[in-house]
Amino acid sequence: MTLPRSNLAIRLVPLLAATLLASCGESTAPSTSGAAAGALAAKCGGTIPQTGLAAIIPNSGRKLTPIGRLSKVGNFPTGGAITPNGRYYWSASAGLGTNDLQIVDLASGSVIQKLPMPGTYGQVIFSADGKTAYASGLSKGTSPTDGPTMGDNGDVIHVFSIDPATGLASEQMPFTLPATQGGSARINSLPPNPNLPSFPVGMALTADGKTLLVALYNADKLAVIDTASGSSSTVNTGAYPYHVAIERSGRYAYVSNAYDGTLTRVDLTNTATTSTVYCLGDPARLPATCPTLNTADNSQPQYVLPDPNADRLFVAVTNQDGVAVVDTKMNAVTKFISLKRPEGYGTQPVSLALAPDGSTLYVAEAGDNAIAAIALSDRADGSAKAFDVIGKLPTADYTSDVDVTPDGCTLVWTAARGFGAGPNPNYGTTYAPAVAPVDSYVPALLTGYVGVLPTPADAAFRTTTALVDRAARPDNRVATPPADTPLHGAKQADGSYAPSDKIKYVFYIVRENRTYDQIFGADTRGNGRADLEVFGDNGKAGPTGGITPNAHALSRAFSLLDNFYEDSEVSTDGHVITSGAYATNYDTKSLHQDYGGRGRPSDIGTYPISFPPNYFLFDQAATQNIRFRIYGERSGGAYPLGVDGRPTFAAVQAASDPAYPSNLFLGCIGPNSAPGYPNVPTCAFDAGLGTTPALAQSRINVFNAEFALQVATCTAATIGTPACLVPAFNYLIMVSDHTNGNGVGNRSPQSMVADNDLGIGQFVDIVSHSAIWPQTAIFIVEDDAQDGPDHVDAHRSVAFVVSPYAKRGGQAVHTRYDQVSVIRTIELITGLQPLSLFDAVATPMYDLFTATPDNTPYTAIMPTQSLTELNTANTASAAMSAVLPWDQLDAVPQAVSDYLIWKAVHGESSTPPAPGPNASASEHARAQGVMALYARHKDSPETARRAIRDFLSAHRDADD
Repeated sequence: MTLPRSNLAIRLVPLLAATLLASCGESTAPSTSGAAAGALAAKCGGTIPQTGLAAIIPNSGRKLTPIGRLSKVGNFPTGGAITPNGRYYWSASAGLGTNDLQIVDLASGSVIQKLPMPGTYGQVIFSADGKTAYASGLSKGTSPTDGPTMGDNGDVIHVFSIDPATGLASEQMPFTLPATQGGSARINSLPPNPNLPSFPVGMALTADGKTLLVALYNADKLAVIDTASGSSSTVNTGAYPYHVAIERSGRYAYVSNAYDGTLTRVDLTNTATTSTVYCLGDPARLPATCPTLNTADNSQPQYVLPDPNADRLFVAVTNQDGVAVVDTKMNAVTKFISLKRPEGYGTQPVSLALAPDGSTLYVAEAGDNAIAAIALSDRADGSAKAFDVIGKLPTADYTSDVDVTPDGCTLVWTAARGFGAGPNPNYGTTYAPAVAPVDSYVPALLTGYVGVLPTPADAAFRTTTALVDRAARPDNRVATPPADTPLHGAKQADGSYAPSDKIKYVFYIVRENRTYDQIFGADTRGNGRADLEVFGDNGKAGPTGGITPNAHALSRAFSLLDNFYEDSEVSTDGHVITSGAYATNYDTKSLHQDYGGRGRPSDIGTYPISFPPNYFLFDQAATQNIRFRIYGERSGGAYPLGVDGRPTFAAVQAASDPAYPSNLFLGCIGPNSAPGYPNVPTCAFDAGLGTTPALAQSRINVFNAEFALQVATCTAATIGTPACLVPAFNYLIMVSDHTNGNGVGNRSPQSMVADNDLGIGQFVDIVSHSAIWPQTAIFIVEDDAQDGPDHVDAHRSVAFVVSPYAKRGGQAVHTRYDQVSVIRTIELITGLQPLSLFDAVATPMYDLFTATPDNTPYTAIMPTQSLTELNTANTASAAMSAVLPWDQLDAVPQAVSDYLIWKAVHGESSTPPAPGPNASASEHARAQGVMALYARHKDSPETARRAIRDFLSAHRDADD
């Protein structure tokens, strides 16, 4: 069993021998002449000491063994650059917490200076003489800083003067970017927001240093800045311009357009003259009519690197796991170098670097936690041809940058998530008006690491590839499935498995935001902490009892999972992962900026820019003609705004039940003062069948009405055939356990969790008493755990597997599983093909199933807690709760929600526990902002309400 992240296993491993980490010049460039190689060796000389570490991250199960001497830097660094003299690396922190530029001395590994920044997106460049640095500047948003900063409103380029003798820098007045209008990101937001900033990202500087080019991500434009005067203009580009580079002649700039999958070429002698380079994606994905605009493909070209020795560019095509080679004379793609794993897309190349002699291209792969090396010339020893992938070097979590010193001697990489956030022993136990800065809390830190090592020889990359390959799969992978598992049929010639011949129907239920300890903390069968449980079983004494009898009964009837983790942080990526197994690089980076209030749109899971390359489970089912039904999900490309030309979109829309209340109906829409509340049509309950008010909506009632019609077509002879109209795959949301706080007049947290619990119980009751039950499996998960209290890890959550083929007896199953384990298990049962690397290699839930079915049905249990109980106490927490936007899913920061829930259950004088290890940095920062605003305006509730809603509207979740 892997260790939880709160006990993160980091240990020394044997150092890799000199053959693995050859110093520069020994065999770095086999294609060069002997004289050149010898000169390089004499120039470089010496080695950098190496340290190897190993760590297992529980929610992904990956075992990391990074190579290189490690330097701890800032919060989620997504980029950086080496100074022209090769002595320093500037790391750019771009997380939700404190942003800065940290200057790492490559000789010693020490950070010699931290330059406070209001916000960055990981982009830094230098003038040719190394005396000036430029960094893209975003707004401060809600994040703290470690000192005074300039350009706090964003849309600036920060300018630094560098002392060549010391490497230290001082900030000058930033350049203000030109005002812009329009842009894809401003339209593709919920709601559309024309006031979003331009959002500067990638930059390039002309050789003479006189002109600075900046890609404006939100505005679909390139800014052209005169560095002497600061005056500027703009050039139109494609959708979501990300990076820019200048080819070696200096005449043309190329801008990567992330959504279009194109490059815009700008003539710098006449910036009104532009043209477009097409066909940057994987050739297997390109339309037959290429070159053409293929926006539905969303290939996400990002980093652009010019070759100073040839008329070509290299472009990292992030969503399609490859590097496009662009001939700048032909203005066309001539080669696509694939870095895709056989299991599927997910390596996510995001940054590029070129060996000074032009022999090797280095690629940072965020999803593979690796640096790939690509030969650009034939090797003299015959070991590689030009454009062959030589091998991969293992790094820490989420590799975001790679660079090489100008002499070619030293390779530098950055991992944005390092070794995860770690435990949080100092996390605060209450939310009060005066709270400590976000960076003082361990869960608010995704601390990055910079790795430094002598540039490896080809042989080293080939050797360390085995470490990368091993880490791509969870450490608890199952090499040989149980021979009698009901999860799939026989192994086929291609190595895949036939669909299950025993389980024909899958129901997949997604709930909201609970940790394991909140529900099962007091259950002695598992690894829980009793004092953290807030929603207990019927018969439990005290205020926590009578709320979740069905959760506890199901765990006793089947299995208790106490080592189940969410791969998501919050709902923004949570629903994308539950429906698609893959949060893209766009999603992962934008999450920090969206929640941090720095000006990214609220679009993840809703608009196509955020979609993974193979879309979602629904699209795959449509492609394979597997019947499916969607009940209530607005994310996962199922919302009408997700139309992008993909051929499966119409089928996804047709399979979405229009009557089932979506997650817009989180409890009730509208005021609790409505006559008859909550017995009004704008209120939605998960439970039903007579247990909810007659006029309110009920998810169970809607499902049951449709299910009854479907199952009526099923007989003993037709079950498992098309004649039985129950879909093979059914995806439902049940979201009442999110709760609506404890404001006076609202439904109480206890009543909403009890409603959700009964809804789950009724669902299992209905299906288990139906004709299809003997061939059914039900999976119940949360979309995320956010930062609720859990003593093991803030990603540890609640999950259930219910089926005649699920093991009975209520034993605790300690096997590490996660969200993609559920998806992989569903795919095996139904025959759905994996969507990406992540679900393809996920550990199926074999330990929860048996070959011998037990068809005993389940009967729902009525919670002793009332489902319609309203908050009545006019307490301090109730007053605060009353001004919060509970009508919007996840608009209220989960940390605040958990605080209020605890007060509602245990009383005003109680002390809420700390959120668990790895609690979400983004949610904590939003909580701080809400608490500060409430403290400022609590004497004027209407002012507080408006201020908090405005704040959360600017720092919102994509599902709000």
